[in-house]
Amino acid sequence: MVEKDSVHPNDRWEHSRRQDEVARQAAVTVFDRPVVLIAGAGTGKTAALTSRVAAWCLGEGWDRSVAALPRNLTKEDPTLWVAARTIERVVAITFTEHAAAEMETRIAQAFVKVYSGVPALGLDSLVRRLGTVEAQRRAMALSSTLDRLRVTTIHAFCMRILSTWPLLANLHPHFAVDADESVLDAVIDEWMTEDCVTAFGDPGDAALLQLMGWGIDTESLRRAVKRLAGQGVPANALPVDPYPTLLIQTTVAHVVDQIHPLLTIVGPALNKGKTAKLKGALATIETLAWVVGRISPGLEVTTADSPAKTLAKTLVETCRSKEVEAAVKRLVEWSKDKFSQTENETLLSVLDVTRNAAEKTAKLLTHLARMDPERLPVLTHVLRRWLGEVHRRMRAKGAQSFQALLHDTAALLDTHPEVAQSLRLHMDQLLVDEFQDTDPLQCTMVRQLGLSGPPEERPGLFLVGDPKQSIYGWRSADLRAYSSFVDEVCEQGGQRYELSVNFRSTQLILDEVERIIAPHMGSGGPEHPPFQPLVAHADPTVDSPLPHDQRPVEHWIAWDWKEGEPVTETKSEAARKLEAVAIARDIVKLTRRATVASDSGDTQTYSPVPFGKIAILLRSTTALETYLHPLREYNIPFVVERDRNYFRRREIKDAISLFRVVVDPNDHTALVAVLRSPMVGVPDAALAPLWQSKLPGLMSRLFSPAGVQRVWEAVDGAMAKIPNDVPGIDRVGGFVFTLKAAISHIATLRQSLKTDASDLFVSKMRLLFAQEITEAARYLGAHRLANLDRFFRRLEETLRTTAGGPWEVLNHLRRSVSEEREEGEGVPGDSALEAVRIMTIHKAKGLTFDHVYVVGLHGKSRPTSDPEADVVKERQPGGESVGSDQVSAGWECSLFGIPTPGYDRIEHQKAQTEAGERVRTLYVALTRPRVRLVMLGLWPEDPVFVSADNAVSHMDLLAHRGRTMIQSLQKNPKTPFLEDEYGVLWRFCTRPDEVGGPAEFDGHSILQIDVERAISDAGVLEGHKLCAEKEAAKKLTTTASAPAVDSVAEQQWIPVAVDDDPEGAHQPMIPHHARMVGTVVHTALEHFEPGGDPHEEIDRLAAAIPTWIPPITSSIDAGLVVSRAQEILLGLKNTTILQRLTTLTIVARELPFVWVPQLNGASPIKTQAKTVVGAIDLLCRDPITGEFVVVDYKTDVVHTPDEAKTHAQQYLDQATAYREAVRTALSLPAAPRFELWFLQADLIVVLDSEV
Repeated sequence: MVEKDSVHPNDRWEHSRRQDEVARQAAVTVFDRPVVLIAGAGTGKTAALTSRVAAWCLGEGWDRSVAALPRNLTKEDPTLWVAARTIERVVAITFTEHAAAEMETRIAQAFVKVYSGVPALGLDSLVRRLGTVEAQRRAMALSSTLDRLRVTTIHAFCMRILSTWPLLANLHPHFAVDADESVLDAVIDEWMTEDCVTAFGDPGDAALLQLMGWGIDTESLRRAVKRLAGQGVPANALPVDPYPTLLIQTTVAHVVDQIHPLLTIVGPALNKGKTAKLKGALATIETLAWVVGRISPGLEVTTADSPAKTLAKTLVETCRSKEVEAAVKRLVEWSKDKFSQTENETLLSVLDVTRNAAEKTAKLLTHLARMDPERLPVLTHVLRRWLGEVHRRMRAKGAQSFQALLHDTAALLDTHPEVAQSLRLHMDQLLVDEFQDTDPLQCTMVRQLGLSGPPEERPGLFLVGDPKQSIYGWRSADLRAYSSFVDEVCEQGGQRYELSVNFRSTQLILDEVERIIAPHMGSGGPEHPPFQPLVAHADPTVDSPLPHDQRPVEHWIAWDWKEGEPVTETKSEAARKLEAVAIARDIVKLTRRATVASDSGDTQTYSPVPFGKIAILLRSTTALETYLHPLREYNIPFVVERDRNYFRRREIKDAISLFRVVVDPNDHTALVAVLRSPMVGVPDAALAPLWQSKLPGLMSRLFSPAGVQRVWEAVDGAMAKIPNDVPGIDRVGGFVFTLKAAISHIATLRQSLKTDASDLFVSKMRLLFAQEITEAARYLGAHRLANLDRFFRRLEETLRTTAGGPWEVLNHLRRSVSEEREEGEGVPGDSALEAVRIMTIHKAKGLTFDHVYVVGLHGKSRPTSDPEADVVKERQPGGESVGSDQVSAGWECSLFGIPTPGYDRIEHQKAQTEAGERVRTLYVALTRPRVRLVMLGLWPEDPVFVSADNAVSHMDLLAHRGRTMIQSLQKNPKTPFLEDEYGVLWRFCTRPDEVGGPAEFDGHSILQIDVERAISDAGVLEGHKLCAEKEAAKKLTTTASAPAVDSVAEQQWIPVAVDDDPEGAHQPMIPHHARMVGTVVHTALEHFEPGGDPHEEIDRLAAAIPTWIPPITSSIDAGLVVSRAQEILLGLKNTTILQRLTTLTIVARELPFVWVPQLNGASPIKTQAKTVVGAIDLLCRDPITGEFVVVDYKTDVVHTPDEAKTHAQQYLDQATAYREAVRTALSLPAAPRFELWFLQADLIVVLDSEV
């Protein structure tokens, strides 16, 4: 780290530039040793990754593949073989599927730039060295083989490895990932049902019954097992005996060691003081001495003399005693530096020792008091048995959790070195993105592939990450593992480089980030990595100037006002409301065109900022509604990014309630929810009369429309019982009609659920209740519609694919609501919709916005609730051994709040991770904006520096920045804002003169109409309308083969045997029959397996022809079609076409496509349709050249090569459409070859633009 004050700013800027240039150059040139690239926020790590892949493939990778050319290769031009080998030996692992797709796209763009002669980042020197022509030749070939590139997430990478060696990994051959844990839910329910029948029978399960007696019910146990199984915790991680004698004796020795400094140093110091005023302190020391005396005898006895349970019980009883409880309270005060004046004077020379020893002893005694030698062994026994059975059944079903994928892959590589060797031998480059979010399992895998085996076998290892942005500790990300592994890489000859030029933010923003974050980083330990200063590549404010009352960095103080003075003791929730209103007002100003006068009298017009370029970042979504309310009031469109609120959305809850009512007639809670929803609108005053009329019981027995009348009669009877004096009841009198309609619709849906296909049932559900129409009329209707569309689509898919039927789907939905499972909200289909993005800081990682509001900085991290089951392996630097089956080695647990002796170390590690991530999440938030950063929060009246380890909020971390400015604002409360020495603006969220709500903005609202602009836009829209009318007159779609099929079908003949011509004559056949023959032959060839004897395969397909005849065909037609299709298939034996089919490398069969012919100008084919659709019979690679080939089978009757060429002219447009669709989809430099295979004549005709 370069200290800012020790180096002149210009010198530091130059130093950072040079350091950055060296790092970027190393990314594209250093391939002979492992490289670790530390990429700060906004420094372009994806560009560095893609440049490295492109540089390797164009340079050393290409040369290595040329050297590996087999001598017996018969290709005239091996270019595509070399390109394919080069690119398929590159493996890139990313954090998300989106990142993988982006990397693939960027790599393709890099090759396109090279063969187009456009400068590509990091590749210019390589292109000059190769020469333009050679570089373009290689880039074109590599572009044609991009389908061989392996860019994947870590889970997909593991999936591929395990799918290749499932038996070695002890997995089901057809295993699948249980992504939504639906299989896990079903397995747990199945096992619990079986086990509980036995457990609660005679004689029953004593352990389980004992847990029930302690108030630990089966549902709590179910949640615990699901948590552990989902995390991939092995059953043997739960100890058979959580309190063995040796472990308890070790724990006792540890307690004695912790107390020792208090007895030997603090005690004697207190005895020298004034005894009367130190009575409480001396009593604490005496209590600690009593603790040592009571538990120490356990160290002297053998296991036979003192069973573990007795020794553990003595230890726990001692720590739970009232005397120890009082002593712990005083120790906690000492740890927080809260000494009385006498204590402070007496212990002055040993204050540090006292403080440190008191903190450690208090935490240890508190932890041990939570142990329970009676209950924990019973819990581990039951959960160990249940968890083992769940894992066994999951494996039997071939279901894997995401965590299990990682564990099983690491175990496979660890226990079967030959698998790791095989992977290394097929890999030249291994790139890992976002490596700061790795965990020990992933480190183990990367070590096996990148650092193990003979050096000549190892792929080039390239790790990219930024430890300052490691914020996924709750997902097992482990900076200790990252730091240790990076050190290991460097010890093995690897090099570490840093990117320090930021392409996102202004220098003013980056400087403020450094002022806030740098004091909290580099304080020691992997959780606090050193801060890396960043310099701006350019200043974005040149393109986006700010008004005089705005700055690139702003701090807003959320204090309320009373009698014209700021209230420093503002409540936390009140502060959030002030923030929310201030943000809404500011967004209104940003998003409208404005002319602003500066202090000098000059005026400047500022263009409106699009809503989509504004983001509000929250630490958590706990107070989300507080920030949304003012946005609604000011009519500001917004979208809340993916979070756990999806299943809390009102429209989703109502839709789920409706499904519950249909599936479960006895779910009366859901019935109330449906009746009160906007779909029906029953007022609360009507519910009691309806229940008195026995509506719930009648609805429970309603299974078809036939029983509706009886329920209606009950409704009529209930209406007479509704009091007339209920306020507002006269305004909702129409609800009776909607109620009766809802009853009828529920009956219809219950019948439909039993008789209709899932898609028809869901369609009726949407149509009958018209929920989407109701929700569309509400605020943010487009988003509500998108959410409902997403829900109904998922519902239909789940009903169709779930083996357990509607009840299993219902149970899954109920759990999703109760557990608030994370689900993406629906996004409106209109891509032009602009909305303010609201998300957590975690969701914002990797994103960029012009204006960013970081809100609720004063929000404190709430203590993590003690989960019902937390089983964790104590962190070991660099990785872990995964192949061992040793029982509970290295694992610690806390079950229902009862810990094992070593669980306090896990809690300490979690606290360190939380403290480090508090700093790093703030860093991530502050580095998101391009133009302007606004930080809002409830500032303390007297800000002081708080270390990262002692901070409980983001405000604690940045408070040291505001001491002087907070004091200045308090002295000048009515000033609009103040600017500090760094150009940072400081202001209150609101001022005393800022009163009122949205009405004050009526004259300048977002909806203000610019008349001149409206007239101009109207002219543009009129032009678009004329173009749209022309487009609308065109046919929407056509099939690629439609014109040719219509023409050819009329010309086809089929030989039919007649009485006077036993050999068969060419008699005209109805075009439908000829098409049927072609369809059946196509189906047969789609099932052709090239691996075995081709003649036997043809015989198998011919025999299967009758099974592929559509049922609508008559028996006579079927016989003709089967006979002719079999004749064509059997005629393929010993043909050139069959030989070519068996030698091609098949990429896809019956590949569907959609192609827009006029996307880039005039259509190359004769069609007025806007899109062309089709299915490619066969997409393959030529075995000699390696290039793509598109094959289309034809059963047309032709006899000679010339006739075939002439006949092929009718398929020119089809050929063009197929070739262009493949070229566009795969970003190929040229369209692939197109071959027509005339099956009956054994002729192959190649089509390009001309025959």
